[in-house]
Amino acid sequence: MEGSILMITLLLGEATWNIPLLWLIVGIVCLYGYGLFWHMKTSNEMKDRTWKRQFYTQSAYFLLGMSLLYFLYGSPILAISNLSFSFHMIHMSIFLFIVPPLLLLGIPFLLYHPIVNTPLVKKVGKLFPPIYSLYGFAFLLFIYHFPPIIGSISQYPFIQNGYMIGLFLLSLRSWWPIISPDGVARLSKKNMKKYAFKSVLLVTPACLFFIVSAWLEGASNPLLAELSEHVCLPPETSTSILPAPFHTKYDQVAAGLFMMGLHKIALTVGCKLGNKKDVHLKLKKGRRDVVK
Repeated sequence: MEGSILMITLLLGEATWNIPLLWLIVGIVCLYGYGLFWHMKTSNEMKDRTWKRQFYTQSAYFLLGMSLLYFLYGSPILAISNLSFSFHMIHMSIFLFIVPPLLLLGIPFLLYHPIVNTPLVKKVGKLFPPIYSLYGFAFLLFIYHFPPIIGSISQYPFIQNGYMIGLFLLSLRSWWPIISPDGVARLSKKNMKKYAFKSVLLVTPACLFFIVSAWLEGASNPLLAELSEHVCLPPETSTSILPAPFHTKYDQVAAGLFMMGLHKIALTVGCKLGNKKDVHLKLKKGRRDVVK
């Protein structure tokens, strides 16, 4: 009963819908749409049906990525994801492993090229090479779920949001060698597999942390405790919101397995899409096997 009350409170509460984020995403989508429309009207390449078909496909990827972004962080799903470790890790995995590649796949080369050649973007790209971004992402993801760290960060929404934005940007950059909007900047099939394998090795410790800690001693969910306090539920009822196996060691094991599986699936699909020959590659020969 208490679980049902909490779920209804989360779904109907006005505070759970992030209107500023909605307007930000709508603004980005409008700018994106304007850029596509302008290129379709002015670019000679757009007279080719193949270019047009790719533009429509990329538009679908981008809109799906932006929709998922709002669904994850602008809707009641954000609060509901804190009800259990497994919900939380599925939520984070979609946010960090699926949304970034969708957005990159959705950026047409004709929009990407003028932006990436600006001096500011070039400087930022040199400061954060993909391989270093991958190292940083894996480290921050690993330490985030240490009880003292997540317990402290969750008390300050501004810091927590900044931490998640940092993780998202590092994840976005780490996908560059696999599905960069510039197909020439992607790695060859062989080197892409090596990079993907390195990504698995670096991210796996964060997944294993949940599994190992579950069997050793288990851990409380600080996000759930904070959520229960926010909706005025007594602390002692927080673990009874969802039935078993939630809030047990099996929930933590499932969280680690879900995270590991979604990461592997995202890499597998990303590598397959990244190895497809893009339309603009017909105008350029060869690939660069240097991670930029």
